[in-house]
Amino acid sequence: MIDLITCSAKDLALYIKEHRFPHNASEAASFLQEAVSTVSSNVPSPTQSSILKATATPSPTAHDNDMNIKRYIEQNLGDPQTHIPDQFVSCISPRGKYQFSFHKNGMILLKQTSNGSQRIIITYKNIQHMIQFPKSDDCRQKKKMIQKLGLLVFHNPVSLMVGEDTILPSNGSKPKSFSQICLPWPLEDNAEIELQKASKIYSIKWTQCFNGPQNVFFQSDHDKFPFVSCYHGVNTGSLYPLQSGLLFFK
Repeated sequence: MIDLITCSAKDLALYIKEHRFPHNASEAASFLQEAVSTVSSNVPSPTQSSILKATATPSPTAHDNDMNIKRYIEQNLGDPQTHIPDQFVSCISPRGKYQFSFHKNGMILLKQTSNGSQRIIITYKNIQHMIQFPKSDDCRQKKKMIQKLGLLVFHNPVSLMVGEDTILPSNGSKPKSFSQICLPWPLEDNAEIELQKASKIYSIKWTQCFNGPQNVFFQSDHDKFPFVSCYHGVNTGSLYPLQSGLLFFK
């Protein structure tokens, strides 16, 4: 006798041939072939297997991702600040048009792409320094309306996010992240007030560089600009001296 639990396929075939069909090898082979066919008919094909797996463990839907995003924002940023309307801003770094919205504990930059929504989530506690400065080209061209810019410098880099997942580049490198973000300023009036309040609560350093004598850090002798022109090879830029350090803008 053989142990049906532990025997090999070969042992089982030889046992059937010797004990059930000892004088007819072809009948033994036919019997075993029928057994194989019966077993095979109950095994799903690779395509069927994939379908069954997908049915048993469905992948997250767009609704699931939306719920993850909502949960993440609630846990990290708190409730939306409804008294501050959302704004669409053309960011300088990272480049692109983003929807700018405020929450109790931070801000969100939202960008719609062909691959879905991308978010940069900024908590106030992660902002180290906020700097306001005039766009140097507007100053040189003596425009009546000079565009002001804002630079947010972070303690820890912030990443592009989809839900609770960072966006992984196709080449397998690290997720795209930013140690600072540059965007047009000023924002809507209530937004300005909100940021000034956050800077006091979270001890965020706030620096303002303006044209003329109100700039306490630096002004050029000739134009009274808060910056000087500088060059690196054939590239031109502007250097803004600050109370501690320098800001370079190209």
